[in-house]
Amino acid sequence: MSVVCVSKAVLPILRQQGSGHIFQISSVGGRLGVPGLSAYQSAKWAVGGFSTVLAREVAPLGINVTVVEPDGMKTDWPGLSMQIPSVSKLYESTVGFMADMRRKNLGKEPSIPTKVASIIIGLSNEEDPPLRLLIGPDAVEHALSQHLTQSVACFFSLVQPPPVAFR
Repeated sequence: MSVVCVSKAVLPILRQQGSGHIFQISSVGGRLGVPGLSAYQSAKWAVGGFSTVLAREVAPLGINVTVVEPDGMKTDWPGLSMQIPSVSKLYESTVGFMADMRRKNLGKEPSIPTKVASIIIGLSNEEDPPLRLLIGPDAVEHALSQHLTQSVACFFSLVQPPPVAFR
């Protein structure tokens, strides 16, 4: 809800000046569906959805909106501030696998917050900024692989005839 509240607070100022740029911080997780991160990723999907609609509503007023979708960043988010609990046997192959991956990759996040901030600052005065901005090699790789997987599935569903029941 903070994304909505902050947007509502800043919009009167941006409307009055007839321009501005709202940056909403999401994550590449807002495009994925990783087992074990359902609460986090559904919140990031909400940031993207709200911001997409907001961008269309405020564009005629000269206000831009960009959803920043970085990959893993070197912060404490996946470290001490996040405890990864043990996983029940029922979920070992899904949530458990991802929990193990997170433990093994702790501290190997590819993006540095100050570099991400520099990119955002650089975009702040762009005339035609992107609605969504993937930042970092993992973000781009994950988004592309998901998009390609969905595109291939869609293609095959269009070219393959429906199954026929033989009697």
